[in-house]
Amino acid sequence: MLVIFQFSVTLLVCVTSLILAGSEESIWPAMTVVVAVISLWFVDRMKLFALSPLGATALSLLAFVVAILEFNFFRQQSVLGVGGHLLGYLIQIFLLQKKTGRHYLWIFALCQMQIAVASMLTYSIWFGVGLAAYGLLAIWTMSIFLLYRSTRSLPLPELVDRVTGDQPASASTAIGQVWNGVAHGPSTRLISAQFMGNTLFVFVQTLLIGALFFLLIPRVWANSSLLAGLGQSRQALTGFSDEVRLGDLGEILEDDKDLMKVQAYHASTNLPLSREDAERLFGDEPLFRGAVLEIYEGGRWRGRRQEAYAGISFGAREGSIRIQYDVQPLSVENIFTFGNVLAVQSENTRQRVMMGVYSNVVRRNQNSNFSQPYTYFQYTDGAPSDTWFAQWRKRYLESEGDAPLPLHGQFSPEEYARYLHLLSRVPEQCEQLTAVAERVVGSEKDHAKIAKRIEDWFTNYGGFKYTSKLTVMDSNLDPIVDFVVNRRKGHCEYFASAMAVMLRTQGIPTRVITGMKGGIWSPRTSVLTVKQLHAHAWVEVFLDGKWITFDPTPAERDIDVQKMQGVSGGWGILWLDAETAWARLANLSQETQQTRIYQPLYQVALETVETTKSLFEGDSALLHRIRDIVMYPDRWFSWEGGVLAAVVMLLLSGLFWLGRLLYRIYVRWGNLNNSESDAKQRAQRIVPFYERFLAILRKEGIEQRPTQTAREFADMALHQLHSRLKAMNQSEATLQLIETFYQVRFGGVSLNSIDLGHLEQQLNQLDAVLSEKNEVAK
Repeated sequence: MLVIFQFSVTLLVCVTSLILAGSEESIWPAMTVVVAVISLWFVDRMKLFALSPLGATALSLLAFVVAILEFNFFRQQSVLGVGGHLLGYLIQIFLLQKKTGRHYLWIFALCQMQIAVASMLTYSIWFGVGLAAYGLLAIWTMSIFLLYRSTRSLPLPELVDRVTGDQPASASTAIGQVWNGVAHGPSTRLISAQFMGNTLFVFVQTLLIGALFFLLIPRVWANSSLLAGLGQSRQALTGFSDEVRLGDLGEILEDDKDLMKVQAYHASTNLPLSREDAERLFGDEPLFRGAVLEIYEGGRWRGRRQEAYAGISFGAREGSIRIQYDVQPLSVENIFTFGNVLAVQSENTRQRVMMGVYSNVVRRNQNSNFSQPYTYFQYTDGAPSDTWFAQWRKRYLESEGDAPLPLHGQFSPEEYARYLHLLSRVPEQCEQLTAVAERVVGSEKDHAKIAKRIEDWFTNYGGFKYTSKLTVMDSNLDPIVDFVVNRRKGHCEYFASAMAVMLRTQGIPTRVITGMKGGIWSPRTSVLTVKQLHAHAWVEVFLDGKWITFDPTPAERDIDVQKMQGVSGGWGILWLDAETAWARLANLSQETQQTRIYQPLYQVALETVETTKSLFEGDSALLHRIRDIVMYPDRWFSWEGGVLAAVVMLLLSGLFWLGRLLYRIYVRWGNLNNSESDAKQRAQRIVPFYERFLAILRKEGIEQRPTQTAREFADMALHQLHSRLKAMNQSEATLQLIETFYQVRFGGVSLNSIDLGHLEQQLNQLDAVLSEKNEVAK
């Protein structure tokens, strides 16, 4: 059992360290795995070395010093990250010592704290899988630990037979002979199938209770600025901040981390769109607009710093479709939108959302908690991007500010004209692209046709190729010029930048948009999973008073992304659904609890009360309603079907309980006639010579506890009377008496008159010896 326990502890430490390493995305916490394996083999099993208490204390102080230096000199480390490392150092120190029960308890506590740290560093579903594995291992290890301690009355070096003085053959033999009420005999197998089944049952119950507490306990700490400060340092998602170096987006084009989950609902009924309706809305490769880049200088794009913002929450009533976004922490103010934006509302009503009237970019407050996941809703009617806002912009500019929209900042016809002029300016280092654009455009003067011709040149007949591997052909040229003139290979950022600059050479206002293109559909839930590898850049062109989307990146990009997605078949989609469910649980905030849990439960409770009243009042309409629920399967999974199922299960449970009660009454009534035979059987279970043995020892003040077996009681008595019985050779006779008791009580052995006489003689001698010693003592 000791070996099993030591292996269990080692495995628990390894799993905990790997969970923290995965949450932190660092190999450093995983070094504890190496120390745990070394400790198991060289410290616990072979006993070659062990840290002294003085050495452990010195190393603990050194661990605190290292943690402080790590936090001060490695600024990318958060307080939680450094705290997780410190816990790892302390676990390693405990592992390298000669361990007692106290050391193991400390290891358990430190592992639990590491899991707590990891839970605040990641929202990945892999943490959920690791947490389940940790929970099972922790319950198993603690069960083994308690069982091991219960079957030991002394530490292992002292497991010596108290009576004979002989060393046991093995540790397992000794454990089998020294009991604390755990088993009935040394041949009993403690770690049995029943023990493992009970451990699994406790784990499942713990998991269910923990999930219930997780869902129902209010998250008053969810928006805590203190917790936000303890988390990872704020770092914007590459390629989506207000200033982007050309090529930055390529850093995440091969990253398969989840970015957000998107699902569309009917705004009027709050029911999800069907797969067909959702695909009709989003199309094959939906574009989710993120950051707007307007000014290009020296290989960098940036947004215009002067911006006016308008609140856009009042247009929700005009939208027939509500799109829900569950976004992972981005550490940027910009949020994603799709198509025509009528309104955007944060799930947390205290967080305001604004739209830039120049850039059309949607942002949240600067005081938002950027280290936490974010859920918000967009209302749309399925129209193309900038449809509604273009109409508002036209009315506002023509009416000189009379259009109804709360506006913060300056916005006038003159200001917007200057904005369009800025977006028509050709960067000085890209002037030579003017000749290239003129060759492509030819004599065409229509701005829409010019944009389409340049887009086709990049996507079809210009000889360009898509690649995420970047090389520089001529470092003396601007990267955009080098891409168009020399390389003709690059990713979406280069295609969008080149088209934007070439259109500006023709006097057409343009801007580069970075966002997401595409996603992975789940046929079961109609949820679109968007990963970081779906990052994309495209161009918006100002035509006839509206910003029109153009995408000059060749189709090879979509093919490459589909290959990198790696999701195919039922298992891949099932995993996506699990990720969706986990993401929504991990993103659970106090506001989410209010809207998704508390309010629905409250409504169900009200409806249940009303339904119960109607039932007792004999409402015929209610009976028809119940019949409809039973007859139509599509209503089985509604709240009404859930209430009906709960009522039916309660009724069945009540009938089952009533049946058991009646059966017990019947059995007890039938057993009244057999009370006399029961008394005889009880008398047969009493062993007279053992009762006299107990009476003799009771005179000495030694009584058997209810939790003690006969062997345990005999061991205790012989230990207390060792010096008095050894001189008269009564120890061996007492052990033989106990063995005879087990044969009679449990083995069904019957004793003849000779055996009974021999036992009576032994008991007389024991009584005489103890009485004689008492007289001498007096």
